[in-house]
Amino acid sequence: MWRLLELTRIDMLIMSYGGLRGAIAFALALILDENKIERKKEFVTATIAVVFFTVFIQVKFRFSCKMESN
Repeated sequence: MWRLLELTRIDMLIMSYGGLRGAIAFALALILDENKIERKKEFVTATIAVVFFTVFIQVKFRFSCKMESN
């Protein structure tokens, strides 16, 4: 398979770990009880925002720095 940048095992591990962190955080936000926590929707929204930031912004920054060093 053709790629612009070959991924190392460390890169794959970091991406997998980050994905699991985001999935767990999102699942925990979803199971909050709305009767006990009135702002459940805000928790879910904030969790999604953090997950998107870590996936799209930080990964893009990491790979752009890596490509510049090559």
